Amino acid sequence: MLGLVALLLSAAVWLEYLVRIPKASVPRRPFVHAGLQIAAVGLGIAAIATSQMAVLGLAGVLLAGFFLWLLTQASMPQDTITVAVGDRLMPFVARTDAGATFDSAQLEGSRVLPKFFRGHW
Repeated sequence: MLGLVALLLSAAVWLEYLVRIPKASVPRRPFVHAGLQIAAVGLGIAAIATSQMAVLGLAGVLLAGFFLWLLTQASMPQDTITVAVGDRLMPFVARTDAGATFDSAQLEGSRVLPKFFRGHW
């Protein structure tokens, strides 16, 4: 029974967290989510140790562990980032996907909507 509880707890925390993402209501410091996942790991380990649905306990440990690992990865900036229509583009030089040099000065006088992707998921 412990294994099932561990797996269900971890899955419920995942589901609740994932539902928050499109609503932009993910907590900046998800202590409750992390604490519940740690509890799921504990229950999963107890299930494995007592052979109470050990396979489900292992699944709960892995699912919760993956969630906790993801929380340690690069976080989004905590500052409020605001760009208003008409703001000047900060000058930069970069390489294109073809390897050519791109200078933001080439866009002078044009309307531009810059989109930046983190790209290190």
